[in-house]
Amino acid sequence: DGCIAYIDNKEITIEELTKFVKGPDFPTGGIIKGRSGILSAFKTGRGSIVIESKVQIEEKSKDKKKSIIVTEIPYTINKSKLVEKIAEVTKNKIVEDISDIRDESNREGVRIVVEIKKGANPDIILANLFKHTPLRTSFGVNALALKDGTSPEVMDLKKMISIFVSFREEVTRKRFFFELSKARERVHNLTGLMIAVNNLDLVIKLIRNSKNPNDAKISLLKKEWPAKDLISFIKIVDDPRYKLKKAGKYDLSPEQADAILDLRLQKLTGLERDKIVEQAKELGKKINKYLNLLQKKELLVHEIKKELIEIKENFSDERRTIIGTETADIEEEDLIESEDMVITVTHRGIWRIGACFGRI
Repeated sequence: DGCIAYIDNKEITIEELTKFVKGPDFPTGGIIKGRSGILSAFKTGRGSIVIESKVQIEEKSKDKKKSIIVTEIPYTINKSKLVEKIAEVTKNKIVEDISDIRDESNREGVRIVVEIKKGANPDIILANLFKHTPLRTSFGVNALALKDGTSPEVMDLKKMISIFVSFREEVTRKRFFFELSKARERVHNLTGLMIAVNNLDLVIKLIRNSKNPNDAKISLLKKEWPAKDLISFIKIVDDPRYKLKKAGKYDLSPEQADAILDLRLQKLTGLERDKIVEQAKELGKKINKYLNLLQKKELLVHEIKKELIEIKENFSDERRTIIGTETADIEEEDLIESEDMVITVTHRGIWRIGACFGRI
């Protein structure tokens, strides 16, 4: 979509491009926290994107125990090492109130189960896990690329798209040159066959009077052949290296002579002769199309745009990575569970703090 928008409007701004290019879409999914890192990468070519695992909290119906379920993890994070890290911070009491950790992943996707102790606050535990494990990580963007294949340059979004579109123009132009060359090669041989069909009796006589295939080829190349009703066709589609002579005469090329000598008798029937003509006409249409595309840049760009739309229709899928809100800064106090406390002061000025287990 971004490339198509750029093709339609070369003066488009980066802010306008962000309507089409939302941000990176990682194969492992996850949640991008905020757009500030994305916008920095788009505008300067550098940025840091915070990615968070996709989690949900499940509660068992029997004992009301809660579990943290991880279904998507940040890109480049190894699942096994992530599980090991969660186990490590649990063992070292960095994150408390975790009773069990299981990896239940299968072919259908990732599923890491973190069971928490009864009565513990899952939100506090999850916040601690985000802080102390790779459940939340950052992905650095450095859009460094070779400009013109030689000099490295850090590029913004619009520069990258413009260079990609230019690259597609070059590749598409080379492809059409190749297709034109192949079509001309084929239609050139068909032109020789049609010349032979139009002068069938003379060709057969010449071949029969030759001692061997090589003599027959030399005889075919020496003779000037009347093009007859093929004059206009040859002028339009045949290889420019082989032009008509005056009085509508045509010299066969070595490739055409070989094609004539390899011609089977069944190709000389009326139906097969018509097929040769039809095939040559179809190739003529393709040659004209390729010539127009190579001569007119607007047609070439339109073809590139058409191909991009086809790629989108055939291969696009839903985004896997969600773009969420910015991550709030978490202080140490935020990771302490809120609970009722009793503060007592003696007549000597001694303070005591303890948990409150009932109503005062």
